[in-house]
Amino acid sequence: MHSAMWYSTDNAMGFWEDVLKLEPNQVMKQFELWGCSQNKNITQEESLENMQRECMQLIETSFCQLVGNQTQLNYNNFDGAIKLKHGINKKGWPKAVPFMSPCSIPNIKLICQLQDALRANQCYFVKMSSQEHQGFMKDLKCKLTKQSGHQLK
Repeated sequence: MHSAMWYSTDNAMGFWEDVLKLEPNQVMKQFELWGCSQNKNITQEESLENMQRECMQLIETSFCQLVGNQTQLNYNNFDGAIKLKHGINKKGWPKAVPFMSPCSIPNIKLICQLQDALRANQCYFVKMSSQEHQGFMKDLKCKLTKQSGHQLK
């Protein structure tokens, strides 16, 4: 794995953030994703590993656009700590596909469903409204109270 190196004239790097609202490394990830899908035969392009990799890249890009590159997506903690801390939610995740790392999904049919939704921009992360976030916090508190069997303070 290599780190991208950027060469630019004065203030040219600001273009990515100011105009496209993307950090340069996000642009590079998209460029690499596109580059990886070029010049491959159908067997290589449609392998489970390549589909998993593409799904990972698309998910990571959507997630990082909202929370920044400093936070890793932890699928196990998403419906608790991540939603609570960052106030984000997932939209359009296919119902038949479990919410887990694409690398952990060994079924090509499920990966195809996820890949199609991601490519069509039907599956992505969104910022919750303050009302949605308050509702989520209330539901989470109730859930934790029921699990612990006593009131949380």
